[in-house]
Amino acid sequence: MKSLNHGEAVSDGAAALQALREHVPGLTSAAAIGYCFGGGVAFGMAIGGAVDAAIAYYGTGLHLMVADMPKLKGRVLLHVAGDDHLCPPDAQAVIKAAADQAGDRAEVVIYPGVGHAFARRGGATFNQNAADQANARTMGLLETL
Repeated sequence: MKSLNHGEAVSDGAAALQALREHVPGLTSAAAIGYCFGGGVAFGMAIGGAVDAAIAYYGTGLHLMVADMPKLKGRVLLHVAGDDHLCPPDAQAVIKAAADQAGDRAEVVIYPGVGHAFARRGGATFNQNAADQANARTMGLLETL
């Protein structure tokens, strides 16, 4: 992950989606869902307008990317683990403040008492309740597209 270029990953995701749009007649909307590093990639795709919606589960480094939140063309749903060692409370506050300024285009949900990767079945920090809530919110957003 450390050697992967975030900007290139966003560009690759956008290019893959564009290829899909060219081969699937009638594809009218698209969303990107990412976990951890992929959450930041999904967020970047939304900022760049490649997707109509992006969902990030405990996306890493989001607090460093939110300055671009005003450029948001689609909608974002950011699931944040309240006890995430990779996204401490000060980073969570930065994310929440930026999302608040984006109005109804951005939603941040902080799940208290859960750690990073809370939705990864079989993982050490898996939390069924938080995962179910996050997945329901994700499906709710996807159903609006």
